[in-house]
Amino acid sequence: MPNIKVNKKDKFRALLTDTIPGDVPVIFSNDGLYLNCHSNSKIDISETCKVRKNIFEYLIIGNDSHSSPYKYSITKDEISSRNLSLMHPRSQLAFCEFYDKYSDALIYLCSKSPASIRAPSKISNSYYSREADKSKKYKEDDIDTLQEELHKKHLSSYFSYRGFNRLYKLFESNKYFELERKYTSMWMIDIANCFGSIYTHTIAWAIKSKKYAKGSLKYRNQFGNKLDTLMQRSNNNETNGIPIGAETSRIFAEIILQKIDCDIIHDIEKTHNLTFKKDYSFFRYVDDYVIFSQSNEVSSKIARTISDNISEFNLYINTNKIRKHTRPFNTNMSNIVSHLKEEISKFEHMLFYTEAVNGYSRLCLHKINRRDSLYKHFINRIKQACHLQDAKFSDVSSYMIAILSNKALKTTTEYRISKNETRDEAILKYVNTLTLLLDLMFFFFTVSQNVVSSYKLAKTIIVLDRFIKNHGAQFLYRFRTRVMENYFAIEYKRDSTDSRKNFVTLENLNILLSTSSFGENYLIPPELIEKYISEEASYFQIISVLYYIKSSEVYDKIRLKIESIIRSIIQKNCNLDSNSESLHLFLDSLSCPFISEQTKKSLLDIYSDRYEALSLVDRSTYLTELSKTYWFVNWTNLDMIKLLERKELISPY
Repeated sequence: MPNIKVNKKDKFRALLTDTIPGDVPVIFSNDGLYLNCHSNSKIDISETCKVRKNIFEYLIIGNDSHSSPYKYSITKDEISSRNLSLMHPRSQLAFCEFYDKYSDALIYLCSKSPASIRAPSKISNSYYSREADKSKKYKEDDIDTLQEELHKKHLSSYFSYRGFNRLYKLFESNKYFELERKYTSMWMIDIANCFGSIYTHTIAWAIKSKKYAKGSLKYRNQFGNKLDTLMQRSNNNETNGIPIGAETSRIFAEIILQKIDCDIIHDIEKTHNLTFKKDYSFFRYVDDYVIFSQSNEVSSKIARTISDNISEFNLYINTNKIRKHTRPFNTNMSNIVSHLKEEISKFEHMLFYTEAVNGYSRLCLHKINRRDSLYKHFINRIKQACHLQDAKFSDVSSYMIAILSNKALKTTTEYRISKNETRDEAILKYVNTLTLLLDLMFFFFTVSQNVVSSYKLAKTIIVLDRFIKNHGAQFLYRFRTRVMENYFAIEYKRDSTDSRKNFVTLENLNILLSTSSFGENYLIPPELIEKYISEEASYFQIISVLYYIKSSEVYDKIRLKIESIIRSIIQKNCNLDSNSESLHLFLDSLSCPFISEQTKKSLLDIYSDRYEALSLVDRSTYLTELSKTYWFVNWTNLDMIKLLERKELISPY
């Protein structure tokens, strides 16, 4: 895989990866903000730049006061939701400045714990691409892409990390098998509501000491106090809890938890005379601990010591999620994955075979004669595997969606026509196989929906649609109709959870957005769209629905309702320089080509009354220039595949 270099001196790079949540609508990114920051930093006296510079001065750079993040919640499991925060752009830029100035200190403070298996180790200077020119993957001739320079800035994060980027990878590593040979007891515990419970002042306790930090609160220029203040400012001056979702918050928590790790190791040796990595081991992935020892009695001592130490920082163990295992360490998930792999392998042999051509093996497709039987057979086999391991479908759905997506995408890249078949026969086999894989993905997605799986499903829909359009357009109607049938099955499964405060059904919205290029014949009825746009609709719902309905006359009434909601939100929260939702909505609305000029003028009136008095000529200039400047949604020139691939690089919370 080619190693693509990036500019380490680009202080705005963190905007693309570290300052926003990973769980956002597929159309949302900081790409426009990133490009505008670079343009704004250059000396230019053009009218375009003048407008942008004023927006930065009054709304984004502003002053040093606090800001309120846009808070929303998404599905976590069948019962609970996950609360996330999108920080105000001013706070995001403040973190960029902090990274630029103190990245070495952050790396040092995250290097102290021998127990952490995910921590920044250096500033990223490159990332790996699966292709020499990834920008051309899945590309159509008529699709414009973002600037290549922008593409190169999309890393997995601003920092490179040591350890594992997912906890499950520890259990697949050689290290895990070594631990299983050495120890007989394994406990798994985690911190309850870690990010929501962190007391921001404890960052100074972790860097120095609690006594020292409390005695030096007045020294605001000290590193710990600066970071404390920065985190507070990003969260409405709150000291209890930090914005959830951004990588910056993970690093903030990591510094605190690394200090706690070291205290735990010290206390265990002092109190119990047990030596780390000799008598016991423990690993921490963010807020999850995995303890290894020679007995449950020793594991209990370690767990109590962890609990005692985190409580010093106002954090507590989730007692309802303690899991205990004795050797062999066969967790439910590891057992079920082993069985799933067997079933997937058998299923693949029903769909594919390999043949040698000129000394090379190539993937070929069997003809599917009884599609429905194959579909039901595979689902029943997965049901049986789950039953044998006392697992639920919801436990395996994300894994199954990932496996099926990878197989479908790989199949499109290996398209070939055999010598003994016509082009139509070949593409029909591909359409049938790919549609089957997609139907199975929809089935598992319907069972248990989450945002990460919706990204994979959305990407698969778009790639398969482009593949069929390019190679077998005569089957496009069949494919798109099947996708919409599956979407309606998801849509009609929605329940009252959508009415929870600040709740956003990102999973459904992402699938809806993946069909936005299907055309007028596949538009969903207005009454279904209206479910997303209640009077309580918030920023992510608004931009997602606007992107989908565009200028279609079918949705004229909904568009009018959306414009009314936009005006209401911004009038109610007119502090654009401090309210994240209002600013995001204000900038995206002005650049949206589907919003009426009348509404845009009313938004500029709010800006003019509060920030800078604009003459009629000024207002016309602002309207013209801001209509051409995108910030967070690229309304008319978005390559959704590329954006989805970038999102895959970012670790989910």
